[in-house]
Amino acid sequence: MLGWLAAAAWASPTLSLGPAPLPGDTLIAEVGGLTPGETAFLVGSTTGEGETCAPAGCVALAAPLIVLDRVVGGPEGSATSYLRVPEAVPGGTRLWLQAVSPAPFDASPVAAVAILAPPEPTARLTPVRPWPDEALHCATTDAARVRWSVDDTPWAGATETQVVPGDRIPAGVAELGQRWECTAEGPGGEARSAAAVTPPLGGNVLVLLADDLGVERLGLYGGVDPIPTPTLDSLAAEGVRFEHATVHATCSPTRAALLTGRHSRRTGVGVRIGTISDDWELPLDELLVPEILAESSLGYTSVALGKWHLAANASPSSWSHPLLQGFSRHLGSFGNLQLGHEIPDEPLDYYHWAKLVDGVPTYSDTYATTDTVDDALAQIGSLAEPWYLHVAFNAPHDPFHFPPLRLFDTPIGLDATDAEKWAAAVEALDTEIGRLLDGMDPAVRARTTVVFLGDNGWPEEAVTPPFDPARAKTSLFEGGVRVPLIVSGPGVTSPGSSSEALVADVDLLPTIAELAGVRLPNAAGSPLDTPWPDLELDGESWVPLLAEPFASSERTTVFLERFSPNGAAADWDMDETGIRDERFKLLRYTSGSEELYDLWAAPLIDGPDLLTAPLDEEAEAAHARLSDALDAARSALGAD
Repeated sequence: MLGWLAAAAWASPTLSLGPAPLPGDTLIAEVGGLTPGETAFLVGSTTGEGETCAPAGCVALAAPLIVLDRVVGGPEGSATSYLRVPEAVPGGTRLWLQAVSPAPFDASPVAAVAILAPPEPTARLTPVRPWPDEALHCATTDAARVRWSVDDTPWAGATETQVVPGDRIPAGVAELGQRWECTAEGPGGEARSAAAVTPPLGGNVLVLLADDLGVERLGLYGGVDPIPTPTLDSLAAEGVRFEHATVHATCSPTRAALLTGRHSRRTGVGVRIGTISDDWELPLDELLVPEILAESSLGYTSVALGKWHLAANASPSSWSHPLLQGFSRHLGSFGNLQLGHEIPDEPLDYYHWAKLVDGVPTYSDTYATTDTVDDALAQIGSLAEPWYLHVAFNAPHDPFHFPPLRLFDTPIGLDATDAEKWAAAVEALDTEIGRLLDGMDPAVRARTTVVFLGDNGWPEEAVTPPFDPARAKTSLFEGGVRVPLIVSGPGVTSPGSSSEALVADVDLLPTIAELAGVRLPNAAGSPLDTPWPDLELDGESWVPLLAEPFASSERTTVFLERFSPNGAAADWDMDETGIRDERFKLLRYTSGSEELYDLWAAPLIDGPDLLTAPLDEEAEAAHARLSDALDAARSALGAD
């Protein structure tokens, strides 16, 4: 044992240590309480801590002691020592240090630090679902080295391990059916990641978009007074039903998000585009699904049917807008049915409405839902496979009406309310979708991924008790943004299953791109090679969830937004945002006021605002977490 006797005439040295280091790193030690030019030694021990020094003296450190460094007091009586920790020191070793002044003998209190254990390396092979001939990348920590194997055999092209990041297998090496694995080696151990090389699913894609349909009246989602929807029930029985699908609160923003994979803050579409009153349109430099599919080696043809609602009569592209965004054809309404090609226009409704045929204005006297299905069946019968058919129905959006009696069974009287007419239009829509799916050749249907969803929640005119009309379409409440989403097709491995994953409208484009074998930036898997390396996307592919519906998505929150007018942030006079996680939802209004909801307590109606009363510990933590996440999302999207 060693000890030093303190001299009252001198100030005792002090010692403070920097952050705990890893083996091989540097530990910073600050020594104070010295006179200028005074020498002090840093001594250390790993065997145990003695008594802390007192003014009258002490027994300081247990032997064996090691002199680690010699320092000299500077003009202000302090000195800094940089102590390198040998790489051989095991992680978790505890080191006690003391600053010692030999003349007069004195010592600082003991300071201790625990050497950090080296972190285990990480490894992630990307793309996570590689296709033949694609380049592979092993993303891991900077300090790691990586080696590759294929089908459990070291890769012949790897003559030695390579330092990462940036380690990759070049394009043209990976073959169909192979299993590739990368192993990251580091001081803290090894990590492995593997993936099998499979072809893209390919096949046809049929998107069926309902207008103004939430989940509140659908039996599939535990709705109240459920509307008969046997077609949707059947589709869910052969596909995957998503419980928590979130879209925008009105039609145009959702349609833009579906086709671009980007949030409104990126596209500028924050509210409904008035086809008659506006001169604004989704910018042509936005990259849409059909333009993505043009890069597929599988040779897709893209056709849009039904309601468009992403441009205006007076906007630069006007009625040609769908054709300028990659669709080879568009047959359907430009906007809502009661709005025509010009002002003034004759009275229009579901039985007489303004229809565009590849940008040429015409009129149709066929019930709109039936007309759209007729067009879809004609296109499916004539298009070469694979094809992408974007079918955007007008139903059950207003004008509220009596559908043809052959399309619905629930009796309603001549004095029917708007809510009853809306429900009848839902039933008629289900019937016509059934005619569409049944009218497809079974072999073609087997090669087709079918996606059914709503573009926003139900309108206030359709809302019935116990629901609140103020929490319907145009709001960020569940009644405005939660919609049905059902996907069936060759990628589904567990028919009739449901997924609790958080999914959103921005996910459609990445999903279709993955089906078609087109790599995108920022999508799950961080692929290496893409025609659009600078494209900023917000969506994630649903393809993994079709194969494993009980898995969680990589997304832990969903961002909500609505603003007006459409266009640049500098012009907005309304800006409402929100964010939800698995359980809680936070809304923030233009004024900056906030509301917090527990979706588990009231899954269909949001429930009471938790911020009107003291929060319990769990809700308080959720509020802080979601507030930070919302700030980060607004900042990342560049319009805050």
